This record gives sequence, structure tokens and C-alpha cells, in this order.
Amino acid sequence: MIDLQDRYSTKLSHYFSEEEATFFMYYKTAEESQEVIKANWDKKEYQFPREILKSIRYYKNIPFFSRLMSKKLAKEQEVKLIEIINDPGNFHWGETTWAIKESSCFFRFFNEENKEIGKLWVCYDGCGMTELRPWVPATKYGGFSEKGKLEFIELINGI
Repeated sequence: MIDLQDRYSTKLSHYFSEEEATFFMYYKTAEESQEVIKANWDKKEYQFPREILKSIRYYKNIPFFSRLMSKKLAKEQEVKLIEIINDPGNFHWGETTWAIKESSCFFRFFNEENKEIGKLWVCYDGCGMTELRPWVPATKYGGFSEKGKLEFIELINGI
């Protein structure tokens, strides 16, 4: 079905390279990985969305119906979402064990050719976890801090 990719797979090779995964994640200790992440979260090449953005669509995670009920974000909502994603204060270093099928919603990011250039899954109902493609260092391991969760819920309430 067309929406299975929205619910069950983050294997999106054109979003995230193995070289980046190795550079940021494959260290002997979590502390070593965190130091590399911290040293790179403000670098322009690692700011989301990494391409010129044309639009963002919001989807509630409802099998088979999410794409029919999607909403296009207004420009100010797009700016706010990008700010949330690129602010390391909105994320914490905690463990992020969850499955994207548990997400409350997801976002699809499109460039000027209407090609999907990114995707964000968010579980804000309980666990506060996120999964972002392409991943950026500012999101740390993908869990919202209290500040980030509040900012995100405020954004969602306005959509």
C-alpha cells in the first residue's frame, strides 16, 4: 500500500548516507559520539532541510487515510518547525527506543520540483520521540526535551 513507507520504514537511502552514520554514531562510547554531534550541530551543511524548501505537509498517523487528510503548513508554521528541528535545546540525549509506527504524526518536506527531500515522524502523545531524515546533529538521538515538546505541541495545535 502507498502509505506503508510512512509507517514502517526509515530506510531512505537518499536522505542519509552511511558515511554520515559512521562519522556521527559509530564510536566506542556514547560520549565520543555526543562530542562529534555537538561539534557539528551549528554547521550549515548539517542544518535541516539541507535543500531549498518549497512546502511541508502534515499527516496524522492514521493508516490508509493520512494522505487523504494531510494539511499544507503555512509559511510561518514551516519556519517554526524548521527552527524547532535545528535547535539542539529542543532535544535531549536520552535513549530513543520506539517504532515509527507509534508516531502521532509525520511531516513530508518537498523541494521546488515537488520531490520529497525529508521526513519527520513524531510521537508527541507519550514518548516524545522523533525520527528525522535526513538526520541532523541538532536532534541528538531524537528525543524531545521538555522545551522542545512544548514548542512542538504549540505548533501542532495551530495546524
